[in-house]
Amino acid sequence: MQFAFHIDEVFEMAIQMEENGAEYYSKAALAAEDPEVKAILEKLSVMEMEHKALFTSLREEVVSANEHKAFYDPGGENARYLKSIIDTQVFFEKEIDTSSMEDVLKEAIWGEKDTTVFYLGIRQSMDDEAAKQKIDKIIEEEMSHIRILSERLKALKS
Repeated sequence: MQFAFHIDEVFEMAIQMEENGAEYYSKAALAAEDPEVKAILEKLSVMEMEHKALFTSLREEVVSANEHKAFYDPGGENARYLKSIIDTQVFFEKEIDTSSMEDVLKEAIWGEKDTTVFYLGIRQSMDDEAAKQKIDKIIEEEMSHIRILSERLKALKS
C-alpha cells in the first residue's frame, strides 16, 4: 500500500510533535519535586516551543517554494515510515504518570529518540539544502535533550 504526503502535512506533524513534547515537559515539570529536575523539564518545554516556531517558519518557506510538490519518495519507503510513526502515536501522547520521576525521564528519552528518528526521515526526503540544515539543527538539539535527560536519569539512580 502506498502512502503519499505533501510536505505541508509532514511539517504539520512535526509542529504537532513539538507542541505535544512541550506539553509533556510542562506537565512533568509541575509534578517534579526536585528543583533541578523541574528546571530541566521547564527548559525542555521552552526548547520544544522554539522548535515549533522554527518548524512553522520552515513550513512557510518550504511549502510556498514547493506548492504542488509531493514529498520526494520514489519507493514510498519514507511515506510508509512516517505513516508507521503516526500509527503508533509516538508523539508524547501518553498519560503522564508523575509518581516516578525516573519513569517520566525514561518516557521523555523514548519520545526524544522517536522524534529524532522522525526528523531524520523528514531530512532524508528533502532536497532543499537550506531546509536540511535547519532540520539538522533541530536534530542536534533533540539529541542534546536525550543527553540532558539521560544524565539526569543517571543522577536519579545514583
